Amino acid sequence: MKSREKQQALTAVCDTTHWRAVVALTLNLKQSVPTPNGGFALVDEQACKKTFKRFCNSLNREVYGAAHRHHKKRLRIIPILEHPASGRWHYHVAIEPPEFMDGESLAERAVKQWEQTPLGYGHGHVCAQADSGWLPYMTKFRTKEVFEDFLDCLDVEALHNPIASA
Repeated sequence: MKSREKQQALTAVCDTTHWRAVVALTLNLKQSVPTPNGGFALVDEQACKKTFKRFCNSLNREVYGAAHRHHKKRLRIIPILEHPASGRWHYHVAIEPPEFMDGESLAERAVKQWEQTPLGYGHGHVCAQADSGWLPYMTKFRTKEVFEDFLDCLDVEALHNPIASA
């Protein structure tokens, strides 16, 4: 598959045209973690994805409460992982606010939950009402060189977009 086709496939999976609204987040991760022997270990892709999965579970519990646990109620979420050559791991995320919550409230809760994860390192960007430019920015080629394949930037374990056009 050619690069342009891969980007189009990723864009189709990340389709948000049917969403009521989009909350856009950039979530930074720590670069290293302390080891038991007093040193430091660099954070890798697996640690990033594990942290993001924990974030999703805690945010869904925060938003939906018992309905998340008993009825598997989940937010629609599209997570793209990036690692620029001279920067830190970070996620670009699109989340649809539930019908009973506005974008500002969801963004505030998301940032709070992110900062409570073991690798959460603040946030780089929050937009409670993202425009149509967020998806092309999330799916850009730049800063995804670390992945063996361009499509590996999509965190499929955390992805939840049930009505995407893919």
